[in-house]
Amino acid sequence: MEKREIRFKAYVNLGKFSVMLEDVHLLSDSIGYYIENLIEALEATDWKLNDDDQFENKITGEKYDADSVGWLNTGEDYLIFEKYDLLQFTGLLDKDKKEIYEGYFLRRTKKNVLGENSIAEVLWKDSGWQINSKHYGYCQLTALRASESEVIGNIFENQKEV
Repeated sequence: MEKREIRFKAYVNLGKFSVMLEDVHLLSDSIGYYIENLIEALEATDWKLNDDDQFENKITGEKYDADSVGWLNTGEDYLIFEKYDLLQFTGLLDKDKKEIYEGYFLRRTKKNVLGENSIAEVLWKDSGWQINSKHYGYCQLTALRASESEVIGNIFENQKEV
């Protein structure tokens, strides 16, 4: 039996902005994440965590207390979040070898029954990974379909664009 890697990302609302956290740790009813990894994830946003434990907008200078976002700082450079949206790794890669997670949008790059350039959302349904397209409905997400597709966004950051 082939081993598969079970990993998760989480989309976390930090008050005035949200961020995608890579490789979160699942706890009983929350997720854990290292502060150093949060600081790295913030680099892709307009925000940073300053030395006074405040989120600071890099453009406007606006600041607010980081403890107001609903996390628990354990004091060990580790944060616990109780509110989050979880995305599970499917174990599959797209045509560019990018990992595919639940909640991602894929664009078909090869003409087939789903049509070229059709866009579908990745989700878990009926005991397996599926893709759902407005035009074609649900079908199984196979390694072949994944390798003939490209990740173009996710349901949290690109809902209106797709």
